[in-house]
Amino acid sequence: MKTIKYVFVALGSMFCLIGCKEILEEVDISESEVSVLGPKNNTVVKQNAIQFNWEYVADASLYQIQLATPNFEHAAQVLIDSVTEKNSYSKILTPNAYEWRVRALNSAYATPYTTNGFTVLKNTDFEKSSVTLVEPKDNFYTNNKTLNFSWEVVVDALEYRFRMQKENQTTFDTILKSNSLEKILEDGNYSWEVRGQIATINTLFSKRDFIVDTEVPNKATLTNPANNAQEDPASIRFQWERESKTGSPELDSIFIYTDANLSSLLLKEQGTNKQFESEMETGMYYWLIQSFDLAGNKGEKSETFKLEIN
Repeated sequence: MKTIKYVFVALGSMFCLIGCKEILEEVDISESEVSVLGPKNNTVVKQNAIQFNWEYVADASLYQIQLATPNFEHAAQVLIDSVTEKNSYSKILTPNAYEWRVRALNSAYATPYTTNGFTVLKNTDFEKSSVTLVEPKDNFYTNNKTLNFSWEVVVDALEYRFRMQKENQTTFDTILKSNSLEKILEDGNYSWEVRGQIATINTLFSKRDFIVDTEVPNKATLTNPANNAQEDPASIRFQWERESKTGSPELDSIFIYTDANLSSLLLKEQGTNKQFESEMETGMYYWLIQSFDLAGNKGEKSETFKLEIN
């Protein structure tokens, strides 16, 4: 069998979900540059809610942002190493010196990092400060209906206002003395936000989004090659159909075995747009699809199709 070649983008362990996509062709962006909008180099910021912004880069699909203190050369801590599709990122920071950098990525290439340093000064204005949210993380997917919400204590705050929205409608609004809360929720798209309060004086709200999804993905229907198909040794395109559900993003994994008992796994990879292409040598193969979602739900396996390459 010919070797199947893949190109991997090193995005850190948090980004590796269920295998890697096959790369057919990408535009080389390695000589492009990310234009930073802020914080600019040598900026002094007098509030702890920092918004990182940059311009989109043509032919890039992702952006990797990193933040270190006091800088990357003498980093005491790397506080951010994250990948996003957006051209912005927010973070609550304590007074200190920082350096941040961002680069654009596609599935085959990366631009150089654009690096800038800035300083966060102590904020003496309670109303301009923000709450540091802890759990759950932003854009979090879960199939657990019981969630714990927590945030860091705000200096001088006497209480906290906690609000939650489902499908953009406020479903919960309360005042708390503690910095945590447990809630039992139904499936849906949610946002939650917290602010610190001293009588009639408030901090800014800090907000995050998450999805509760307990629905398993639908079972896939195999379409090509047909069951018991006979093909010449070549690049075979495996295809299937499956109706997607609302909720967390869904992924399809293809399993190719060399025995009818499905005990000898030749290949397991993630499909793209309900298809997968691979060079196949002479032999007998058995393939199926199983779908997953980012909330942790696992769908039923499809039926198994037999494929003979001769």
